[in-house]
Amino acid sequence: MLEVRNIVKRFHGGVVAVDHLSFNAPNGAITGILGPNGAGKTTTIRMILNILQPDEGEILFDNKPVDDWIKNLVGYLPEERGLYQKSTIRDILHYFGELKGKTRSEVDAAIQYWTERLQFQYPLTMKIEELSKGNQQKVQFMAAIIGDPQVIILDEPFTGLDPLNQLLLNDIIAELKSNQKVVILCTHLLDAAERLCDRIVLINRGKQLLQGSLGAIKEQFGSTFVTVEFQGDATILPQCPYAHVTQSTPNRAELELRSTDDFPALLKWLADHLDVRKIERQTPSLLSIFLKVVQENEIPAEFLQQQEQSYGHP
Repeated sequence: MLEVRNIVKRFHGGVVAVDHLSFNAPNGAITGILGPNGAGKTTTIRMILNILQPDEGEILFDNKPVDDWIKNLVGYLPEERGLYQKSTIRDILHYFGELKGKTRSEVDAAIQYWTERLQFQYPLTMKIEELSKGNQQKVQFMAAIIGDPQVIILDEPFTGLDPLNQLLLNDIIAELKSNQKVVILCTHLLDAAERLCDRIVLINRGKQLLQGSLGAIKEQFGSTFVTVEFQGDATILPQCPYAHVTQSTPNRAELELRSTDDFPALLKWLADHLDVRKIERQTPSLLSIFLKVVQENEIPAEFLQQQEQSYGHP
């Protein structure tokens, strides 16, 4: 298990990038580090990797303080591609595998497995620069796991992948979890984390907002949320006297009841104003929770736009 205990990271000019952050990332679970760009996610990852050292607090793996030795146990998929564009796919994968202490034959066996598992059908003699963005992402993912690491850190892993390959990667991440790896998913897309993560760490402007199991956090915020699918004019929903809108797309909305006793009145109001196809009570989405715990003026507009686009997809 990876343990992060009350870590702080300051930079010149008085900037506190990470402010007393604590969480556990167990084996056999997917832990999401979530928040807008600039929240402190990348700085946290760099401290886990021992690239940066915390000014306060400590990080442990299997009860041992993290030091340079952790680099041999971690596979890291960075958000920005770090592949050598002029190198061949095979040379890149051999390089990363041998960096982790694997023999050439071990790396070759891993390459065969992962190219088949990722449905990667291009010659390994191709150069990285000849590949599409999505296939470069697949190679970078293979580079991160080719050494069979115990801790796998995935920073925005779905970048550049089409929907089918995103689903494929979902399955592979679940497979890594089932193999008792420590899997850390770092993303600003809350719906992706909601689908995949067992535990979350929600941060904004360096400060920890929430951390723990996803189910427990949702229960903490109650069951006053209602999802409704409908035909009709969604712009009328803000006029509802019994609930306010937390998320909305043209034919689907999430509402938060003003009182749990208002549910029957809400049903009647919706039936009077829209053609309701489906309605159900549920625990809140991560986006709704984020909006509830963060002051509106502290949320970057770009982040909200990204969530609207992401949650709008099925």
